[in-house]
Amino acid sequence: MIEADLFSHLSSTITAVGSRIYPLRAPENFTVPLIVYQVTGRVTDHTMDGGVTLYTTTKFQIDVYASTYDQAMTIGEQVIEAMASWTVPLFVHFDNELHLDEHTVEPNLFRIALDWSVTHNR
Repeated sequence: MIEADLFSHLSSTITAVGSRIYPLRAPENFTVPLIVYQVTGRVTDHTMDGGVTLYTTTKFQIDVYASTYDQAMTIGEQVIEAMASWTVPLFVHFDNELHLDEHTVEPNLFRIALDWSVTHNR
């Protein structure tokens, strides 16, 4: 499963968050910095004649949470480098980056949201 491959890759390449990489949401009593990833969409590729290919494109959102903006930016750059070096999928495309101050959720918490499209074998 591509989600398990992503978790394994991020866990082995992003050392700044230790083991704090979570699917969907962080645990209730979390410690920052941390990474949360989720699938935001999945499309199976089709041929021109309507057939189905062996490939799927999965969209991921990878969020970095940290207590300072600089720390969130640094870890965000590590995520970008990690995704660029990921060899499991056929193609990885960086879609978008948002810098958000998450003070409405947790005081003094900064979030970098990174959106990715990953094409891989089904």
